[in-house]
Amino acid sequence: MMRTWFIGFQSVISLLLILILPTFSVQAVVFSSEGVELNSSDIHDLLTDSHPIYTGPVVFFYEYSCTPCLPVIYYLNQYRLSHPETEFIEHTTSSMKTKWELEKFAILHNRKVINLPVVFIGPIGIEGTDDIIRLFDDFYSWYMHTNELEYILIHKIH
Repeated sequence: MMRTWFIGFQSVISLLLILILPTFSVQAVVFSSEGVELNSSDIHDLLTDSHPIYTGPVVFFYEYSCTPCLPVIYYLNQYRLSHPETEFIEHTTSSMKTKWELEKFAILHNRKVINLPVVFIGPIGIEGTDDIIRLFDDFYSWYMHTNELEYILIHKIH
């Protein structure tokens, strides 16, 4: 009886590991439009010393079958509820058209590989669940706040 319990326990642990480990498989990366990966010092300098040019809304690529994407989908939905002015374009990578869109963003940001989930905020790309959730508000505020006049002009003209 003890051996049966132990085998059942091993099965449960194995199942949990299979479900949990994929959430940690994506490496978190913040990168610029030049393809340069940014460390925490670079991020701090960028957020405090620069003023980006408005290039359009936030673009979010994900897949429903991507386990690391699920917390980001939830986070961004909550963010949008509390910040209804937030501009998003969302793409699931389930079709060839959206896969091509992701490829175009990879080319524009000088990246050979882009992992899901990924968010593009102006000239910055953020990959990985933890970094997106941790840094999204800072980058979005930086991107939109410093471009307020330009944003108004662009939207008034078009």
